[in-house]
Amino acid sequence: MFLPALLTLSVLSGCETPATATHEVRSVVAGSVAETIIASDRTCEEARGRAFGPSVVGVQLTGVPSSVALGASFTPNAQALMSDGSSLDVGRFVRTSNTGVLGVAGSAFVALGGGVAEVRVACGSHRRSLQVTVTGGSDSGQLVANLKVVRFDGGSGPTAISNGIPLVQGAFQPAAIANLRMYVSGVEQPARIQALEGRFHDGSVRAVLVQFTTTVNGAQTASASLRLVGARPALAMPPLMETSLAPDAAALPSDATYLRSTNAAGKLPAYPLTNVPAVVATHDAEYAQLHEKDWGRCAAAWDCGRTSGYDRAQMVYELWFRTANPLYWRRASLMVKDYVTRYAGPNNGGLPPWWTQPRSVALNYQLTGESKARVLARQMAEVHAFQTRPMPNWGQGWAIADGDDRREARAMVAGLAATSVGADSPIVGLVTQFASYFSPSTMSQWIGLLPSSQKANGCFCAPVYSDGQKNFMVGMLLTSLIRYYEEVNADPRILPIVQRAADYMWENEWLLLDRGFKYVSNNRIENGAVAESSKAAPDLNAFTLPAYAWLYKQTRRQEYLDRYTIILSGLWRPMMATSGKHFDQGYADVASTYLWIQ
Repeated sequence: MFLPALLTLSVLSGCETPATATHEVRSVVAGSVAETIIASDRTCEEARGRAFGPSVVGVQLTGVPSSVALGASFTPNAQALMSDGSSLDVGRFVRTSNTGVLGVAGSAFVALGGGVAEVRVACGSHRRSLQVTVTGGSDSGQLVANLKVVRFDGGSGPTAISNGIPLVQGAFQPAAIANLRMYVSGVEQPARIQALEGRFHDGSVRAVLVQFTTTVNGAQTASASLRLVGARPALAMPPLMETSLAPDAAALPSDATYLRSTNAAGKLPAYPLTNVPAVVATHDAEYAQLHEKDWGRCAAAWDCGRTSGYDRAQMVYELWFRTANPLYWRRASLMVKDYVTRYAGPNNGGLPPWWTQPRSVALNYQLTGESKARVLARQMAEVHAFQTRPMPNWGQGWAIADGDDRREARAMVAGLAATSVGADSPIVGLVTQFASYFSPSTMSQWIGLLPSSQKANGCFCAPVYSDGQKNFMVGMLLTSLIRYYEEVNADPRILPIVQRAADYMWENEWLLLDRGFKYVSNNRIENGAVAESSKAAPDLNAFTLPAYAWLYKQTRRQEYLDRYTIILSGLWRPMMATSGKHFDQGYADVASTYLWIQ
């Protein structure tokens, strides 16, 4: 006579249906415990690998302590006792009545929280349970970041979560990542949490990839948290999931203060601004409004209304870091996805400087864990290092003023981006012909060469502009040096370079009545006609703002703050609401400047 098998399952565990069980499976609830009855009378025998034989006459459970300290683990043993005197190992059918007190880590049980739970095993009509008391309070751990689980695809039911979470510098060395845990609605989840590539200067981890499955329906969200617990086994880790440049669901930090503390998008001020001149607060407040218009025109298309690019996605990511609004995270990620899949990826990072956008690509890796973004960040760093290699016969290189300071600026920005994701050395498996042009020491070497291309008066004068310069490109170069100073190394060589250049531009290139810097110092003539004019270009004013804000931060000299506000006041705004390019020009690299002038 065969006996039906009754298996008691935990909330977090799937039903382990025997391969040969073919009858109906139905779920019932007994107390607070979910039980699954499998209509097969051969479960225990089949687990032993035989279809016929002695029947089950009892079940025993050992290895279960009556009490256990918080964080400790134990492994129960369970046997079905057979009518012929033999026993059958049925340890895989052991379950717990309270997964908040006891969690499952492989075949072991882990004490997660204070309280009482039953450890149960059932085989056929025979059951056995033992009570376990966990002492020491709840090991819910130390809060790292409050999160919100958001679903962007409008679907319902279980969904896979896979995204990156930026960390605060110094918070976690690589070995400590093993003690991070994911909680949803206060319950620990079986989750994969691993360090992403890229380290701060102290060796601490910049971001972690989190992967787990949870249920979120439509526009609903679920509260979650990333926590640091004591040394104890983790719950069963899910299989490695596929990553994406723009995931359809994510667990995102919900606290803007925490996000800003990571400095993952640079050092940014709170939103909205306080303690700044009115013209600055107004300019910042208008960004979100203009972004909505730009999104309405272009959605995620990276090249819409733009004849050159100033990293539109980076600016939207910055707004997310300042507001914690997941809408901005989603839009910026979609922009990066469009840029990578339609342009930068197919070209393997071999881009001209006016179309390279490495900051948002590298940041996307930290926020999604998608390795394509990291590989592309390295490729762009190699290509732009090659493009700025010293070639005296061509009048090119960091020691030579060639008139296109944007090229050097983009090389520095690409280098910074690659460094942030641990790609300042060649990536294993990525073989390009330019790998040798960029290494961990390259950017410092560039800074050492740069004074040779700058005149004593501060001008980056070049023959192509009749011994003049193109001012917005100089502004881009200065901004890249400042970012190196702020993010990598407070190199004392940088301040005098920036100060000489900014003083020269204000004294020689600023046109007071037109409230803008000259586009170029002197007209550039081609075939007897003016190809580039020395008239004011106030639509490009924002490219020079970082230099004056940073000099105010470094020196606290009032004239630099005054110049900053005058330049911003002169920014030509009419086309910013209708032209994507002009919109980007008005805000590129500006967000950090708000912090420097406070």
